Amino acid sequence: MKKIHAKSIVAILTRETGLRDEIVESLQSHLGAADFIGKWHPFEHTSYYAPEMGDHLQRCIVSFEGPINPDQIGKIKSWTREIEDRFRIEGKRRVNIDPGYLDYHKVILASCKGGGHMILLGNDVYVDMLLWYNKGWQPLPWAYPDFHDGTYFEDLEEIRKIFKTQLP
Repeated sequence: MKKIHAKSIVAILTRETGLRDEIVESLQSHLGAADFIGKWHPFEHTSYYAPEMGDHLQRCIVSFEGPINPDQIGKIKSWTREIEDRFRIEGKRRVNIDPGYLDYHKVILASCKGGGHMILLGNDVYVDMLLWYNKGWQPLPWAYPDFHDGTYFEDLEEIRKIFKTQLP
């Protein structure tokens, strides 16, 4: 049976953008070398994270070399929670890391928050298909607002181009 390959991505959310290099370095130990680091975008559509992480949050997308098997995403999310914990101060997260993957057809992110459209993988890890590709990125109705409004389309298009060059 042929393995299905995808490209590992993470969405990093923080107000302390200076932490990115250290976060990416931690991620590379499991995901391989980063091959795309997107610019920071204001995260303004919700105040959900403000009580824990503060205001003026920023989010960026990072991708990593080498294909992964999509069935690894649950383990990767569990592992990224450990990275989040290393950055905590007084019990509060300073960073939220949502790993996922991109393939020819879609963008998936993993989360610890469930929802009616999300699929439970186990260990409080859910997956959420946010975008599908049809002559460009198309948001699904439930996509997070910053994915729905196209904030990351340019970054994801570049990551998709890189992915196409890395397939066996």
